[in-house]
Amino acid sequence: MKIYKHLLIIFVFLGIITNQIYSQVIRPDTSKFKIPRIPPIEELRQDINYILDNPDLSGATVSILIQSIENGEIIYRREESKNCIPASLTKLLTTSSALYYLGGDYQYKTQLYLDGVLKQNGEFIGNLIIRGSGDPSISDLYMADPMSVFEDWAWKIDSIGIRSIKGNLIADHNFFDENYYPPGWCWDDFLNPYSAQVSALSSFDNKIRITVKSGDSINKQAKIFVYPENNYVQIINNINTVRPDVSTLISKYREPHTNIIELTGSISLDTSKNPKSYELEITIDNPPRFFLNLFKEALLRRNIKVRGNLIDVNQLYERINYGELNLICEHLSPPLKTIVAKINKHSHNLGAELLLKTIAKEKAGEGSFNTGIYFTKNFCSKIGIDPERMNIVDGSGLSRYNIISSKYIVTLLSYIYRSSFSDIFINSLAEPSKPGTLARRMTRSLAENKVKAKTATLNNISNLAGYIWTRDDEPLAFCIMILNFTTTLSSVENLQDLICMRLASFSRKKD
Repeated sequence: MKIYKHLLIIFVFLGIITNQIYSQVIRPDTSKFKIPRIPPIEELRQDINYILDNPDLSGATVSILIQSIENGEIIYRREESKNCIPASLTKLLTTSSALYYLGGDYQYKTQLYLDGVLKQNGEFIGNLIIRGSGDPSISDLYMADPMSVFEDWAWKIDSIGIRSIKGNLIADHNFFDENYYPPGWCWDDFLNPYSAQVSALSSFDNKIRITVKSGDSINKQAKIFVYPENNYVQIINNINTVRPDVSTLISKYREPHTNIIELTGSISLDTSKNPKSYELEITIDNPPRFFLNLFKEALLRRNIKVRGNLIDVNQLYERINYGELNLICEHLSPPLKTIVAKINKHSHNLGAELLLKTIAKEKAGEGSFNTGIYFTKNFCSKIGIDPERMNIVDGSGLSRYNIISSKYIVTLLSYIYRSSFSDIFINSLAEPSKPGTLARRMTRSLAENKVKAKTATLNNISNLAGYIWTRDDEPLAFCIMILNFTTTLSSVENLQDLICMRLASFSRKKD
C-alpha cells in the first residue's frame, strides 16, 4: 500500500509540473506577446501602393499628393514635385482666379444699340450694333433655349415700330483681342467642339450640332438636320444610306477659314418606328458673324427686313461712341458663380478661355491670353505657388504646353478651402452620380457622396483632383496625375476611383 501511495504522489507531482510547463511553454500568456498592428495610415499607404502597382501603369508617369486640410499632414505622396501636363486641371487655376479677381456675382453684358433714325413709316435709317463682353452663357449648357435671346431682341425691335433696317448689323467683339486660339492648341483639333474659337461675341458655344438620319432606302442620301438652324453654314452632304448590317461611318471636314462643311461616309438603313440618329458637333469660323447671322434670321422671322450687310466693327473707319447711341436691349449672363460651376462640372473649354480673357480685360484693359495668364500667375504667387516652377498658356488646359506639379494643385486646393469663395468653388466641382464629368464614376460606393473633384483628360493623360471626406469626415485635398500610359483610359480611371474609394473608407480610429 505504501508503494501505491508513493506512486500516486509522484504522478500528481508530475501532473502539476506538466501543467506548469504546458501553461508556460505550450500555452503562453498572449497578453504579454501581442503582435503589433499596422497604424491605419500606414495600412492606407500600403493599399494605395498596391493599387498603383497594377501592370496597367507599367511605364506610366504617376504623380500623387494627398494631404489633410485640417493639419497639413501628408497622407500619401509619390513624385509630387514632378512637373506634369495638367490638362483640364488648368481650369482650377482659371476659375479660382476669376472668383478671386471678379467675385462670384460678376455678370457679363451683351448689348444692342441703335445708331440712326426711325422714320414714321417704320424704316430705320442706320445701323444696329451688338457689343459683346465675352459672355459664354448664350449656350444650351446654360439656357433651355439660347435662341430666345435673339428672339427677344427681334421682338423689342418690332415693338418700337421698326419694320425695315436700311443699314448694317455690326458686331463689336473688341472687348477681347482678335486671337482666337491660345498657344499650343493642335490645328487638327479645330473642328472639334472642345476647340471652339474664343471671341467676345459668342453663341451656341461657337459650334453647330448636326443630326444625321438614314435615307428612306438603300443608296439614298442621308437626311441632315442642323442646330441651331441657320444659313451661315453650308453643308455638303455626301453620306449614303447602306444596308442595315453595315456599320455607320461618317467623317467631317471644314475648309479652313470658311463655314463650308463636308460630310462623307455611310449610315445604315433604319426602318424602325423610332429611327436612331447619328450626331456630331463641328465648330464654326468667325463667331461674331455667326452671332449676327442668327440675329438677322430672328428679325426676318418677325418680317423685319435688313437691307444692309453683316459687318465686323473693325471694318468701320471711325470708332463707335457708345455714349451717343441708344441702348435698346441688354442681355445679362448668370452670375459668375453659376458660370464657374458649369465650367468645372462639365469641363467647358470655351467658358474657361473666355474667363481668362475677361480677367485680363477687367484688370488691365487688354483682353488677351497673355495678360490673363499674367494675372493667373500673380494669383498663384499670392497663395504660395512659385510661378517660375510652372508654365500656363491657356485657361482650359487643352494646350500641352501647360506644366504644373500635383504638389501645387494641392496647394491651390488647400488655399481655396479656407478662402472667402470656398463654398462657391467646392460646389462647382463634379460629383459621382450627379450631372457632370463624374456622373458615371464611383457610383454606389463609399465615395459616392464624399468626392468633389475635377477630371482632366487628353490623349494618354488622365488626372483627377479635388476634395474627399474620409469615414471620419476629415477633409483631404488630393491630386492624382497619370501620364504616358498605354492602357485604356477606363482602366486608369478605375484605378483613380479605387484610390478615392479607399480614402473615403479611411479612419484614423482603430477598430
